[in-house]
This record gives sequence, structure tokens and C-alpha cells, in this order.
Amino acid sequence: MKQEHKNSIPINVITGFLGSGKTSLLRDLLKLKSMSNTLVLVNEFGEVGLDHEMIEHLDEDTVLLQSGCVCCTIREDLTSTLLEILDKKHTKKINFTRVILETTGLADPSPIIYSICNGKIIKNYYRLSNVVTTVDAVNGIFHMDNNYESKKQIAVSDRVIVTKTDLSKKNLPEMVDKIRNLNPGVPVSYNDKKFSINKLFKEDLFSIDNKTNEVKKWIDSEGDKTEHRHVHDYNRHNEEIYSFNLTFKEKINWTTFGIWLTMLLHYHGENILRVKGILNIIGSKTPVAIHGVQHLIHQPMHMQSWPDSNRESRLVFILKNIDSSDILKSLEIFNKLGGINTE
Repeated sequence: MKQEHKNSIPINVITGFLGSGKTSLLRDLLKLKSMSNTLVLVNEFGEVGLDHEMIEHLDEDTVLLQSGCVCCTIREDLTSTLLEILDKKHTKKINFTRVILETTGLADPSPIIYSICNGKIIKNYYRLSNVVTTVDAVNGIFHMDNNYESKKQIAVSDRVIVTKTDLSKKNLPEMVDKIRNLNPGVPVSYNDKKFSINKLFKEDLFSIDNKTNEVKKWIDSEGDKTEHRHVHDYNRHNEEIYSFNLTFKEKINWTTFGIWLTMLLHYHGENILRVKGILNIIGSKTPVAIHGVQHLIHQPMHMQSWPDSNRESRLVFILKNIDSSDILKSLEIFNKLGGINTE
């Protein structure tokens, strides 16, 4: 799977488990002048996607690959999208010199790697430059121990970025050992003040020859799935994990909403793999983006503007072994006590 076309368009893949900081890393990357001609592909899990709206940078140069499936569907979507944007580039409708693909946090990157390296047309115009995996310093060990997807994302990576070290440093040695066991020799960096983000994609690191035999087998096995076709529920990853979304037409009271969400994550945090939202807050002219991972709620972010004409508040949950009715029930109880839409 050696790639020969050094004049081809580099594709950089950013992967990592749910809540590990992929979108934050991507947002920081897109502030660099060297990334000015970058086209972003965002693959989200579930029918309602928010990550592409939270990037706030590329507008029409951000493409949402809306397929929760991480096997045949993402391969088909990725292939058709790469060919479509290539055609638009040749007809001068868009201009880009680099592609960054941000995968869903539940993705197995093997089908993506196979598609880019083996697509009959794609490999003549694109090259896989880097696979970067983000690992959460707070929850990374838990994810590696309990989620096979996290292990595969680390095992196939060319570089690992450990995020959220400002929140937790006590388990870093154990975490790095686990990463090294999955991917011996992979460069591991911490996303802190010493980290030089402008050098992240400076050189091509991807080479199938550098991968372990197990990773090579994963990627090669994708060739046997070419004829694989099936219908997927975009909102369900497997029997345990699925997505669930809520919308609120009325403006939200920030204080009461915060109390509800904090209590919800306190009681059900281990089963709420991720929650993201864009909220229309009382007293705020622009939307507020929120992000929670299990028991942890990150600092809310005031966005510069609304991504579209929709002013409804939107919440997307990714749940594991919990029924969405439990969330609706907690919201119903809370609304009886005062609600989140009151001044």
C-alpha cells in the first residue's frame, strides 16, 4: 500500500474516542495561516450533527459526512465526497490544498485508511498523510479498558495527542504505557503550552510498513468487505450505544439548565458517553455551545454567530446502556419544579 504521488492532495485524519478533544484540536488548527486552504470533512454519529457547526471557520468548505456507520457506509460516503470535491476543485468552484477528516468518536479508522490507499481513482489524486488520535487524560484509560473502538483508533495512529492534561495529570504514566502497548513507538504529545500545533501536519508520517501485523490485517480485511451492503440506523452504533437528541423552541434559562444537566451527569454520567449542544440562552444574542463527557462538563463557549437560521436549542446525547426515557423523565420532573425555559 505504498503511496507514490507526492504531488497529490494530503488527507489528514483526526480520530479519537467520544469527548477526547478532536473538534477543539481541529478548531485550533484552522486558526493557522498554513491551514488556510484546508477543506474539512466531518463524520458524525447520529442523524443530528453539531460538530461541523461548532468549528466556526470554513463555512462552505466544511462538509458533513452524515453516516453513523463506520464500515461500508462511511467508505461509500468518503469515496463519493472526495471525488465530488475533486471535481469542484478542477472546475474552480472551490479551492483547497489539504483535506482534514474528523471522524466520529465511535469510528474504526481502518475502512477510511483502506479507501484512501486503495481507491482506484482516489489514490491517484490524494495521499493519506497522517492519522492523529486524541486521547482524553481524564477518561482515556477508562475508554481503552472498556471500548474496543478506542484501542483501534490508537493502534492505527501515526501520532497520539493527549488532551485535557490541565484537568488531570495523575494517570499520565499509566496512560502512556497503555498507548505504547497498543502502538509501540508512536509519538505521544501533550496538548499543552509546550505543544507546537503548527508542526502537527508538517510532514507525512503514514506508512503501512510501520504498522503492526495486527493493524495490517485490519486494513487488508477491508478489501473483503467491498461487496458488503446493509441498511443502518443512523442513530445506533450497536446494541449498547446509540444517539438521542432534544430540541427546545423557547429560550433557555442558563442557571436552571445548568443545574439540570449537572444533576443528570452526576447520576448517569458513566452511561452518557457524550453530550453536545448549541443553546439559545436568555439574555445572549449569540448561541452558547456546551460539551460534556460522562461526569465532566467543560467550560461553555460563546459562539460568534448562529450557524444557520435555526434558533432552536439542540442537544445531542450519545448513550450507553441507558434508556432515553430516563433523560426525558428527569427533564419532565425538573420542568415541574420550575423548568429551564423560565426568565
